Amino acid sequence: MSLWNQVGGNWTWEERDYSKWGRERLKQLLTSPQKQFAGTFTVESSLESAEATLLFLHGKKRPGYEFEDVKLKFTCTEGGLVIKGLVVCPCISSNESWEIRASLDKGFEPNEDLLRRVRAAVRECVQQFGDELNAKLP
Repeated sequence: MSLWNQVGGNWTWEERDYSKWGRERLKQLLTSPQKQFAGTFTVESSLESAEATLLFLHGKKRPGYEFEDVKLKFTCTEGGLVIKGLVVCPCISSNESWEIRASLDKGFEPNEDLLRRVRAAVRECVQQFGDELNAKLP
Protein backbone atom coordinates (compact mmCIF):
# COMPACT_ATOMS: atom_id res chain seq x y z
CA MET A 1 0.00 0.00 0.00
CA SER A 2 1.28 3.45 -0.83
CA LEU A 3 2.43 5.72 1.98
CA TRP A 4 -0.18 8.32 1.03
CA ASN A 5 -2.88 5.70 1.50
CA GLN A 6 -1.74 4.85 5.04
CA VAL A 7 -1.70 8.37 6.46
CA GLY A 8 -4.41 9.24 8.95
CA GLY A 9 -6.18 5.89 8.80
CA ASN A 10 -8.43 7.20 6.03
CA TRP A 11 -7.76 4.33 3.67
CA THR A 12 -9.18 4.36 0.23
CA TRP A 13 -9.11 2.27 -2.94
CA GLU A 14 -5.72 1.57 -4.50
CA GLU A 15 -5.02 -0.79 -7.38
CA ARG A 16 -1.77 -2.15 -8.78
CA ASP A 17 -1.76 -3.75 -12.22
CA TYR A 18 0.22 -6.99 -12.57
CA SER A 19 -1.40 -8.14 -15.82
CA LYS A 20 1.80 -8.30 -17.88
CA TRP A 21 3.58 -10.21 -15.12
CA GLY A 22 0.48 -12.41 -14.69
CA ARG A 23 0.32 -13.44 -18.35
CA GLU A 24 4.00 -14.31 -18.41
CA ARG A 25 4.04 -16.08 -15.04
CA LEU A 26 0.95 -18.24 -15.60
CA LYS A 27 2.31 -19.30 -18.99
CA GLN A 28 5.66 -20.15 -17.32
CA LEU A 29 3.96 -22.22 -14.64
CA LEU A 30 1.77 -24.09 -17.12
CA THR A 31 4.55 -24.86 -19.59
CA SER A 32 6.98 -26.22 -16.99
CA PRO A 33 7.13 -30.05 -16.66
CA GLN A 34 4.13 -31.34 -14.70
CA LYS A 35 4.81 -33.98 -12.07
CA GLN A 36 1.16 -35.06 -11.64
CA PHE A 37 0.98 -36.65 -15.08
CA ALA A 38 4.59 -36.83 -16.34
CA GLY A 39 3.91 -34.44 -19.16
CA THR A 40 3.81 -30.87 -20.40
CA PHE A 41 1.27 -28.27 -21.45
CA THR A 42 1.47 -26.00 -24.48
CA VAL A 43 -0.55 -22.79 -24.20
CA GLU A 44 -2.69 -22.58 -27.34
CA SER A 45 -4.67 -19.44 -26.57
CA SER A 46 -3.58 -15.85 -26.28
CA LEU A 47 -3.56 -14.64 -22.70
CA GLU A 48 -3.59 -11.00 -23.81
CA SER A 49 -7.00 -10.27 -22.27
CA ALA A 50 -5.82 -11.58 -18.88
CA GLU A 51 -5.92 -9.29 -15.88
CA ALA A 52 -4.03 -9.58 -12.61
CA THR A 53 -4.24 -6.90 -9.93
CA LEU A 54 -3.65 -6.25 -6.29
CA LEU A 55 -6.34 -4.14 -4.68
CA PHE A 56 -6.05 -2.33 -1.40
CA LEU A 57 -9.43 -1.56 0.07
CA HIS A 58 -9.92 -0.32 3.62
CA GLY A 59 -6.32 -1.28 4.42
CA LYS A 60 -6.60 -4.88 3.21
CA LYS A 61 -4.79 -6.41 0.26
CA ARG A 62 -6.95 -8.40 -2.17
CA PRO A 63 -5.38 -10.19 -5.13
CA GLY A 64 -7.53 -10.59 -8.22
CA TYR A 65 -7.09 -12.24 -11.59
CA GLU A 66 -9.11 -13.35 -14.56
CA PHE A 67 -8.03 -15.35 -17.61
CA GLU A 68 -10.66 -16.04 -20.27
CA ASP A 69 -10.80 -18.81 -22.88
CA VAL A 70 -7.61 -20.58 -21.80
CA LYS A 71 -6.76 -23.50 -24.09
CA LEU A 72 -3.89 -25.90 -23.44
CA LYS A 73 -2.66 -28.93 -25.31
CA PHE A 74 -0.93 -31.59 -23.26
CA THR A 75 1.43 -34.42 -24.03
CA CYS A 76 2.42 -37.12 -21.57
CA THR A 77 3.71 -40.65 -21.33
CA GLU A 78 1.55 -43.32 -19.69
CA GLY A 79 2.55 -46.97 -19.71
CA GLY A 80 5.13 -46.36 -22.43
CA LEU A 81 2.61 -44.64 -24.73
CA VAL A 82 2.66 -40.97 -25.72
CA ILE A 83 -0.81 -39.53 -25.07
CA LYS A 84 -2.12 -36.14 -26.23
CA GLY A 85 -5.13 -34.13 -25.25
CA LEU A 86 -6.76 -30.75 -24.76
CA VAL A 87 -7.70 -28.66 -21.73
CA VAL A 88 -10.20 -25.79 -21.95
CA CYS A 89 -10.93 -23.34 -19.14
CA PRO A 90 -13.65 -20.86 -20.17
CA CYS A 91 -12.73 -18.50 -17.30
CA ILE A 92 -10.10 -18.80 -14.59
CA SER A 93 -10.91 -16.30 -11.87
CA SER A 94 -9.93 -15.48 -8.32
CA ASN A 95 -13.55 -14.54 -7.57
CA GLU A 96 -15.34 -17.80 -8.29
CA SER A 97 -14.92 -21.49 -8.82
CA TRP A 98 -13.98 -22.30 -12.39
CA GLU A 99 -14.37 -25.19 -14.76
CA ILE A 100 -11.63 -27.30 -16.34
CA ARG A 101 -12.60 -29.43 -19.33
CA ALA A 102 -9.99 -32.05 -20.22
CA SER A 103 -10.17 -34.58 -23.02
CA LEU A 104 -7.89 -36.93 -24.91
CA ASP A 105 -7.27 -36.55 -28.62
CA LYS A 106 -9.12 -38.95 -30.94
CA GLY A 107 -7.66 -42.42 -31.08
CA PHE A 108 -6.67 -42.59 -27.41
CA GLU A 109 -8.44 -44.90 -24.96
CA PRO A 110 -10.49 -43.11 -22.28
CA ASN A 111 -8.43 -42.60 -19.13
CA GLU A 112 -10.33 -40.74 -16.40
CA ASP A 113 -7.47 -41.11 -13.91
CA LEU A 114 -5.10 -39.30 -16.29
CA LEU A 115 -7.65 -36.55 -16.97
CA ARG A 116 -8.17 -36.08 -13.22
CA ARG A 117 -4.39 -35.64 -12.79
CA VAL A 118 -4.26 -33.19 -15.72
CA ARG A 119 -7.03 -31.09 -14.14
CA ALA A 120 -5.20 -31.22 -10.78
CA ALA A 121 -2.01 -29.98 -12.47
CA VAL A 122 -3.85 -26.97 -13.93
CA ARG A 123 -5.39 -26.17 -10.53
CA GLU A 124 -2.00 -26.44 -8.85
CA CYS A 125 -0.42 -24.03 -11.36
CA VAL A 126 -3.23 -21.50 -10.87
CA GLN A 127 -3.00 -21.87 -7.07
CA GLN A 128 0.75 -21.20 -7.21
CA PHE A 129 0.09 -18.21 -9.47
CA GLY A 130 -2.43 -16.80 -6.97
CA ASP A 131 -0.03 -17.33 -4.07
CA GLU A 132 2.77 -15.55 -5.94
CA LEU A 133 0.49 -12.65 -6.86
CA ASN A 134 -0.59 -12.31 -3.24
CA ALA A 135 3.05 -12.25 -2.13
CA LYS A 136 3.94 -9.39 -4.50
CA LEU A 137 3.53 -6.74 -1.80
CA PRO A 138 3.52 -6.85 2.00
